[in-house]
Amino acid sequence: MDELVLVKDIEGKDDEEFWERLRADAQTDPDISKLFDVYNLWGSPAELFEQFYNLGVAQSIAELMRRFGITEQCCIADVGCGWGWLPFSLDRLGYKDLVAMEPSNAVRHLKEATEERIEIVTDLDCWRSIRHRFDALVSVATIHHWDHIPWIALEARRTMKSGAFWFVVMEWFADTPAEFIQAMETHPTRVRYHQYEWAYPVTAYVDLIQSVGFSLSAVVPFYYRNNSLLTVGSQAPTPDTIDQEQLNDLVDQHLTGENGTVEMFWAEVDANRRRPNSYKLFTRPQVLVFRRVEVSPVEDGQPN
Repeated sequence: MDELVLVKDIEGKDDEEFWERLRADAQTDPDISKLFDVYNLWGSPAELFEQFYNLGVAQSIAELMRRFGITEQCCIADVGCGWGWLPFSLDRLGYKDLVAMEPSNAVRHLKEATEERIEIVTDLDCWRSIRHRFDALVSVATIHHWDHIPWIALEARRTMKSGAFWFVVMEWFADTPAEFIQAMETHPTRVRYHQYEWAYPVTAYVDLIQSVGFSLSAVVPFYYRNNSLLTVGSQAPTPDTIDQEQLNDLVDQHLTGENGTVEMFWAEVDANRRRPNSYKLFTRPQVLVFRRVEVSPVEDGQPN
């Protein structure tokens, strides 16, 4: 732990020069090449949009959102959307009111790919000026890049309607010092390019987001529906010890019920705190679903 290198390129690396460097390194470096394989990064910008759509991840996210009442007519923002593959796919699926928020130049290809049907926000001041607009937010593999999770989560909350949902998809987890070191020392873009990447316990994401006016509403565990909500799901085949049909039925029956999957999540958290090497399904979630809740003032020293 004392030797773990902590370096961050504060200027970011989302420009065309960085992308070309990545493509060049992928031709010779097996770690970068694997990264391209796992995340389907081979091809032109237009091909990458099509490849993501064909993965079926957006279709699975859309199905999940419908279970929480988020339809094609709702106003939805993808926070930290990168290239904008998910908004592109949701647009193709018929969603009418989409916003792609990305403070880097990575989103430049989305405008052409969707013929300007999607509103693109790249200015953080513009994003912070939005108030109570969105029925839902989606973030995909984004939060572990944030320097200050509560700060940015609070800014996101202000853009949402009362009771709106936030679908947190595919985050990066580590529970122990050993897992943390392994994660930080093997992530290819963190090690090679000094991108800001930080693996957290799942409870850290939950506690920090809940602390600024959200409530955990549902948890979609690993292996549910063959990891259809993950762009890297094919890299984690379902083990023989998991009854796929039984797991699917369990989640489907309890996903939106009061305290259903949330109770299963906390039960697994408690079990793993006593037995760190226990199974991890709900504590390695594909999706954490939060809801924006109203916050009462503190009265008599007790929060409501």
